[in-house]
Amino acid sequence: MPALQWRTSSYSGDASNCVHLAIAPDGTVRLRDSKVPRTVVATAPTPSSTS
Repeated sequence: MPALQWRTSSYSGDASNCVHLAIAPDGTVRLRDSKVPRTVVATAPTPSSTS
């Protein structure tokens, strides 16, 4: 798996309290806390429903 390109969330307050996010090649969104970068949470988008 290629290295993820982490970026700081625009909702992060000051520099000491940041949330990083990255989009993985499989489409999942990865989140991590800058204080504990080895702990990563993966999320997957839900399919859009059509009306």
